[in-house]
Amino acid sequence: MKLALVLFAVVALGSAYPTNRDLQGDLENIVATIPLSEIRAIARKYAENDAEFQEVVKYLQGPEWAELVQTVADHETWQRFKAYMSEAGVDIDGVIQYLHDLIAGAPIPVAKKSEVRSVRDFVDEVLAILDLQAVLEALNDKLNNSPEFQEFFGKISSEDAHQMVEEIRAIPEVQRIAQRLREMGIDVDKVIDLVYGLLGWSKKMTTRDLQGDLEDIVATIPLAEIREIARRYAETDAEFQEIVIYLQGPEWAELVQTVADNETWQRFKAYMSDAGVDIDGVIQYLHDLIAGAPIPVAKKSEVRSVRDFVDEVLAILDLQAVLEALNDKLNNSADFQEFFGKISSQDAHQMVEEIRAIPEVQRIAQRLREMGIDVDKVIDLVYGLLGWSKKMTTRDLQGDLEDIVATIPLAEIREIARRYAETDEEFQEIVKYLQGPEWAELVQTVADNETWQRFKAYMSDAGVDIDGVIQYLHDLIAGAPIPVAKKSEVRSVRDFVDEVLAILDLQAVLEALNDKLNTSADFQEFFGKISSEDAHQMVEEIRAIPEVQRIAQRLREMGIDVDKVIDLVYGLLGWSK
Repeated sequence: MKLALVLFAVVALGSAYPTNRDLQGDLENIVATIPLSEIRAIARKYAENDAEFQEVVKYLQGPEWAELVQTVADHETWQRFKAYMSEAGVDIDGVIQYLHDLIAGAPIPVAKKSEVRSVRDFVDEVLAILDLQAVLEALNDKLNNSPEFQEFFGKISSEDAHQMVEEIRAIPEVQRIAQRLREMGIDVDKVIDLVYGLLGWSKKMTTRDLQGDLEDIVATIPLAEIREIARRYAETDAEFQEIVIYLQGPEWAELVQTVADNETWQRFKAYMSDAGVDIDGVIQYLHDLIAGAPIPVAKKSEVRSVRDFVDEVLAILDLQAVLEALNDKLNNSADFQEFFGKISSQDAHQMVEEIRAIPEVQRIAQRLREMGIDVDKVIDLVYGLLGWSKKMTTRDLQGDLEDIVATIPLAEIREIARRYAETDEEFQEIVKYLQGPEWAELVQTVADNETWQRFKAYMSDAGVDIDGVIQYLHDLIAGAPIPVAKKSEVRSVRDFVDEVLAILDLQAVLEALNDKLNTSADFQEFFGKISSEDAHQMVEEIRAIPEVQRIAQRLREMGIDVDKVIDLVYGLLGWSK
């Protein structure tokens, strides 16, 4: 692919009528070694038969691409480069027009039955008919025997040209063009490597320069102070110590090793290595910093939890300085721009999504949540910085759920509950029970169950904070104050439920649900996950837990029709009972 595109550029140069006639003859001699008519025939075949190839050409004909190209064409740096290349004997506008006429301006027929598969297949076919040896021999002949070609090559390979190309590549619209080409299946980075190699330039993505950029960003973070805070917590806080002990233990090591051996992780590691990031080195650094730390005997506790630790670290971070350093590199460093383009690409996004779906990764995330680390906020932050749409975009999903909840008169329901809590002895007895030790023990036993933990992690990945839901219910009912009952005005929990149902507009609720299922991709994905057979199986396993059965029985004894609720939920989710 990389060589095909470079040769394609050579073809374009030979078709652009250089201002120097002898130079034009040299380029035409090189182009003569390339089977252009066969390449056009292959392109025509793909344009007639391959939907992916057609979509690429349609995009190149569309307004977004035209706007990007025009913005670059108007840029002062591009204008300087065009003038420079014109002086070297190359009509850049002619090159662009040739490319436009050959590809972006091509007619798009209605696709026949697909005989070919992708842009990558197209390139493979082109490479198969190229006599690369003949092309290289022609290039070498001109460099050895033609003063005009030697002068031309000397100018286009000069450091002046190199500097202008670097400046052009730093233009935001050029970066967007490169990213679009990557998404089409064109290996832009390999093309750049080849061109830079032919012209004798140092590669733009020099790991040393990137390392310097990263070190500049890291320098805004007070690492010594963070280590000192961590040391203090390790010496004085039992909870913090327990976490470090766990991170040193066999269960965590096994989880991490299973992920490290996973094929998807291996692909991601190779991808990041190519971008300039040593993933193994990062992990080793974290291991040495935390999991490999010595654990002293705890002194009298001066601090309380991982949350306190995080709060102290955040308090000394100058986030503004970190963001300014990032912004500076994105605006001024070609190395960092390319690095960021690669780690924020859709290829990287897809691999990260696949990694997050690995069961052991989900278990790692859940363990970290249990340690008090807000994993989901970290994911939101990283996805936001990289410009990715969240696989389960919490904000959009939250908006969908809020729209549905808005159809439920929560304030009126709370008022009914308050009235029953003030006037109905049976209702009060239920609330007292929900506040008591037996209920708390049942709930805690379920919370500690491995099946429940798996279900909670699954729902969290779908975008539902189960702990938050339970806390809300606890605060709403079990945590409510219990006044001394007045003269009874109502009779039972069944009466309470009847009053609530009487003010519910179930039609409005169902219409809101139906709207989201038809119009919201976020809600569709959310509903697909919570209604899946995996979720169904976990719910069945949870229902089989003895303590869950006792909870259900207690609720039945309180007058709550648990079985009708189950029937309703199963019906909505499309599960067989």
